[in-house]
Amino acid sequence: MKWVPVVLLTAFGLAACNSDGEQAGQIDDCSVIQSINTSRADTPPFSSLRGEPVTLGDMVLDNQYLAERSPFGAQCEISTIDQFFGTDTDLHLYGCSLYERAGSFDREAREVEARALFDEARTTLTQCLGSEWEVVETTQNANFEVYHKIKLTPPEGAAVIADFTVDMMFLTLAYTPLMNQPGRGTGWRVQFQAQQPSE
Repeated sequence: MKWVPVVLLTAFGLAACNSDGEQAGQIDDCSVIQSINTSRADTPPFSSLRGEPVTLGDMVLDNQYLAERSPFGAQCEISTIDQFFGTDTDLHLYGCSLYERAGSFDREAREVEARALFDEARTTLTQCLGSEWEVVETTQNANFEVYHKIKLTPPEGAAVIADFTVDMMFLTLAYTPLMNQPGRGTGWRVQFQAQQPSE
């Protein structure tokens, strides 16, 4: 199985939608969220939203692209996990970092900032997706001191790969003061992701 990471960048602006799904002078987050869902039908999924390939120095990374359209003022990326869990199915990811502050310095102030972005993004997502989407909240995770996840599932249900149920769309708030897993930094993070499998 080949894992292609989603490189997540920091962003700060958020905008909620009005009744028409628009807001003057700001990115139409509802429209972007809808385009993410529509692009699930692409071959491969999310490919119509691909921008420039992601590079590391002079090297172009495989199956990793900047997203041309991003909600919440974030810079998002599109990537692929090939042959997920050793199956013939690839898992495609559209991921964004809304907030990222390393370390435990000034924890209280950063928590206020992170929670404000998380709450505003949650409101925008639930309003834009509508009541037909199932919303499940989780507030505990052994890897984090603070954790809050909003999992959103469309009316047709979640996809399943082998025995793994795909999180079709989710938003997370997490804090850890310790480097408890390789590649996972300390501090506050707010992340948004959509997932879609393909054969």
